Amino acid sequence: MRRGIAMAAAVTGLVLVGGAAPALAGEPPTADEVETAWVAGRFITLYVDTPDSASSGPSEARPDADVFLVAPMDPDHPLDPGAVIPSPPAPAPIIVPVHDTVLDRPTPPSDCFGVQVLPAPGAGARVLTRPDPNGGATLAWAVVVDGHRVRLTSGPVIRWAASAGLVALDRSWPGYGGTCWTGTWRR
Repeated sequence: MRRGIAMAAAVTGLVLVGGAAPALAGEPPTADEVETAWVAGRFITLYVDTPDSASSGPSEARPDADVFLVAPMDPDHPLDPGAVIPSPPAPAPIIVPVHDTVLDRPTPPSDCFGVQVLPAPGAGARVLTRPDPNGGATLAWAVVVDGHRVRLTSGPVIRWAASAGLVALDRSWPGYGGTCWTGTWRR
């Protein structure tokens, strides 16, 4: 498993050094929400333009991007407090759990899809979770590898944990969440 920790760290480093899309500077005028997200263990500004109508959806002109929902790293200061989306406008009421948001890398405008990061069946104490106080999903926030706690603040680390059978990536909810892009790194 030490190889697993080294591999997760190497993947994170590669995302930061090479192949990362350039971050956009400044606050674009079309953002409905300005949030904070994790990329490779660092904070970055995330802009989100939520769908305004049933016709505004994914576009062939934009790339797709996974937006991972993990339990807050600091439960007293989550990046997103969560919400209940009533019906309508949703087909059925949706509980958005209290969460932190994680992306693979800085990204240009992309069609963003929500992916809940859940403990995989049988992972047991190797996955650290926090229950949602609003009644949503119990999300993972870290995995334990060779006795070391590895926080899920990097998309490549989350994907590695999924391939290792530690976490499950639930793509059934919340699905398409609008257009999102990243801006400046935060301190």
